[in-house]
Amino acid sequence: ETPWKKLCFGKQLFMEAVEQSEALPKDVLVTQLLDVLNNEEAQLPDPAIEDQGQEYVQPILNKYAAVCVRCATYGTRTNTIILVDANGHVTFTERSMLDKDTSRWETNTYEFTLQS
Repeated sequence: ETPWKKLCFGKQLFMEAVEQSEALPKDVLVTQLLDVLNNEEAQLPDPAIEDQGQEYVQPILNKYAAVCVRCATYGTRTNTIILVDANGHVTFTERSMLDKDTSRWETNTYEFTLQS
């Protein structure tokens, strides 16, 4: 809950997607949520990130200050979306980078119903 600008921005994007969720097909909602997790817009300036990361984060600050971090040796490699409806139907989607190549991804979706 550190009030980083990227966290607040990501929560805002998430809430916008959730507010539209009932009007969207499930696959479109999943795509929108993956877009939220892969947003690379730097949320600068952000003194909270700069203070916490100090000299380590300075060289990558422009990339580190985004919801999705894309650096050569550090960053977001996997995204997970879990949707659960009122009937206990679960859609679990995971998107993973292949071989540290940001242009190659594998997405797997699993669906099941929770037991009561």
